[in-house]
Amino acid sequence: HMDSNLYIFDVNAMQGKVVLQQWPMALSHIAAPVIIQFSEDGKLVKTLTRDYEVAHWYLDKSRSKGSFVAKIPDPDVCIWADDPLIAGWDCQGLYQKGW
Repeated sequence: HMDSNLYIFDVNAMQGKVVLQQWPMALSHIAAPVIIQFSEDGKLVKTLTRDYEVAHWYLDKSRSKGSFVAKIPDPDVCIWADDPLIAGWDCQGLYQKGW
């Protein structure tokens, strides 16, 4: 979102109806997050912001709260879902000389 926050929602489907419940506190960034990626187990989310920062957050679903992670999660342990972000460790070596 352009107000430099990442908003997380719980999605509940029941009786043919979908209910979205926004978490009480947004995950605050220095610049607006533009791309996000969740870990396969849903315990982590990482964002790429408009100022090219890659930020990692632990997600506590039971408390509807996210906590900033200062260290990069080990890529051999944390499996990320879907395509990688366009910056950070996942892209290491993709850019060749002259870029």
